[in-house]
Amino acid sequence: MRVKGLQVMVEFLKSTDADENIVSTFVTYDAYSGQHISAFGVADDVGGVFGCYDWHGDFTFVSGTSRGERILKYAHARGL
Repeated sequence: MRVKGLQVMVEFLKSTDADENIVSTFVTYDAYSGQHISAFGVADDVGGVFGCYDWHGDFTFVSGTSRGERILKYAHARGL
């Protein structure tokens, strides 16, 4: 969950099948009224742990390489 002023962004995770594939949906709400403002999905190839959101559509994720190194992955929001 991220908060900026009167906006709150929540990440929802949903299992899509028996293989336990997980889909993330990021939903922004008005913190005062609770009203839904927007929803975003991220491409399957992004992966990693949600790090931050710049409130302009850009996400940063922390991920890893096959050698165990930590890397940052960047993604731009796509509307749902």
